[in-house]
Amino acid sequence: MKSSRKIPTQARSRATVDALLDATIQVICDLGYEQTTTQRIARRAGTSIGSLYQYFPDKDALLCEVVRRFTDEYQSISEQVLLEASRSSPCNAVRKVVKLAFDRRRQEPEFYKRIRPYAGQLGMQEVLESQINALVTFVSMLYNQWSNELTLRNTEQAAFLSVHAVSGILDATTCKRPELLTAEFEEEVSQMLFRYLGLEDTDTKEIPLPK
Repeated sequence: MKSSRKIPTQARSRATVDALLDATIQVICDLGYEQTTTQRIARRAGTSIGSLYQYFPDKDALLCEVVRRFTDEYQSISEQVLLEASRSSPCNAVRKVVKLAFDRRRQEPEFYKRIRPYAGQLGMQEVLESQINALVTFVSMLYNQWSNELTLRNTEQAAFLSVHAVSGILDATTCKRPELLTAEFEEEVSQMLFRYLGLEDTDTKEIPLPK
């Protein structure tokens, strides 16, 4: 992924970079990737194009920095959530991991939808695949831990299927039906995994009724 030119060290510089990154998200959501320009980003951020180029050589570098920040934040949160999941009952653990995945997509879903087709050219694909592979490894470990409670023959294969099924559902939901990124739909996905894994939901969670 592309990197910034200059690392902001002073508070004022960091505020400028933060404004540029916020503006990048806003312009991408409003206009899409193709219509986004550094001029539009600078204008939305309330700064000059010269200031933008001090920190970022082009719009792709800005996008990569936005994604990097999302990724770092997700990584920090996911480590704690996955630790809690490893100490929970199977049903509670599945819910925690599904919620983690949903919460990530709830964070700027329109931005994700707009840039997803450009993941390869922005150098993001490797980062996304690395995160998915790490999650498959962790879920496989959980399934091995619960092997006496699951109706599975191959825990690694089941982990691969579970993670990619949820990821595929979220890709489709984010791009086509973002209004379904709800607690109700999140619970439906958890229940789908319970049925696949042969788990009895002993930690029954009341599904919110649609308003």
